[in-house]
Order: sequence, then structure tokens, then C-alpha cells
Amino acid sequence: MQDMEISPMGERTKLNHANNNSPSLGTTVPEGVVSELKVKEGDSLEWERIIHEGKIAIRIKKAEM
Repeated sequence: MQDMEISPMGERTKLNHANNNSPSLGTTVPEGVVSELKVKEGDSLEWERIIHEGKIAIRIKKAEM
């Protein structure tokens, strides 16, 4: 993960049930992330979990169609 710009968190979102038939949760994507990724309603995101020294980081990117 060298040569990466790490943005400080600073935004908080609330989790809600994504679907009553699933344990998944959904949240709002903060405006800054929407702008940086150039995503809009209906787009898909790819999520990658990075676990290092007991801490979890999430890397997201706009899914290519």
C-alpha cells in the first residue's frame, strides 16, 4: 500500500437493514466519496477488505461494467 494517499475519516454514516431476508447492512456513501469515485445512483461498487496488524481497512472502487 505504498504511494497511496490516505484520507482521514471524519465522516460517519448509520447502518440500516439492506434486506429483511439477509443479515447484510446498507449505509449512505458520503458525498466526498461519491464525488471522488464519480458514481451515481445505480452504479456498483467493489469492496476489498485489507487486514493488517489487527486493523481492517476498506478499499472501494467503482465497478467496471
